[in-house]
Amino acid sequence: ERPPWGASKRAKQALRFDASHMKLPREEMLAALRRATALGPLFVGVFANQEPAEVKRLAEESGMDMIQLSGHEGWKDLSFYEPFAVINAEHVSPDSNAEGLLGGVGGEAEAILMLDTKHPLMEGGCGQTFDWGVAAACQAARPMFVAGGVG
Repeated sequence: ERPPWGASKRAKQALRFDASHMKLPREEMLAALRRATALGPLFVGVFANQEPAEVKRLAEESGMDMIQLSGHEGWKDLSFYEPFAVINAEHVSPDSNAEGLLGGVGGEAEAILMLDTKHPLMEGGCGQTFDWGVAAACQAARPMFVAGGVG
């Protein structure tokens, strides 16, 4: 029987992307992700522009597996969220390019990079696309993924 999410230390350990774990070769890291996700769906809390202490408190109390930062939190001091793996959104505007986006983000050891469409009023979920060439160029430089809805 699978333990409830948040109680699975094995899943959380497999998904820690801090500096001590990111020294693994890419193939080993991908294998660790596959093992962790084979346990079942992950409980990811999505936050935008909330106080870090509140985000971490909510993640701990609710048993989240990962934290997604979808606002303008930036890449400073993401180690604060340990032991949670962090997905950090970068907002892509029509004039964005891969060099500019990647120049402003931290390393792979700090968080998983997610690209999302920049919108003047919303922090995501706007249903608008951006130039996928930018995403392809970013992915050529580092592991990342693109936000996408189900609607």
